[in-house]
Amino acid sequence: MDTVWRTQLVAVACMIIALSACSRDKGALVAESASGNVIMYVSNQCLTINPVEIAVQLDGQPLIRRTFGYTGLHSDAVEYQFEWGPGHHSLFASSVHGNVFVEQRIDVVGNVWVLVEYLCGARGDQEPRLKITCQDRPFSFR
Repeated sequence: MDTVWRTQLVAVACMIIALSACSRDKGALVAESASGNVIMYVSNQCLTINPVEIAVQLDGQPLIRRTFGYTGLHSDAVEYQFEWGPGHHSLFASSVHGNVFVEQRIDVVGNVWVLVEYLCGARGDQEPRLKITCQDRPFSFR
């Protein structure tokens, strides 16, 4: 009986650890900052290629790598918050799904909101693409 109880306890502990790791692991490869000046959203907006792996680099350094499922809503985009120094930065996003990439220069002055989207036609009738949108105010979907 002691062995059965230990086995069950270990199984429950493993489930708790696995579930908590899944909820915390957003794919950020660098530390996020709760008071960061860059708020980034990454989203798969393609129903026909689902899920999709997206990798994001900042100034040539890995920033995010994760598989994103289709949710159909921008409000379900995964949110990240980083502290970036002022000035010019290069943001590069890529995906092996569709072999697509995009690079955009970002000028950081104060707070910046960034949206990285994986897009394709609603019926898969357009080639997949990545799009980066930057602005100096929050996105309306938040």
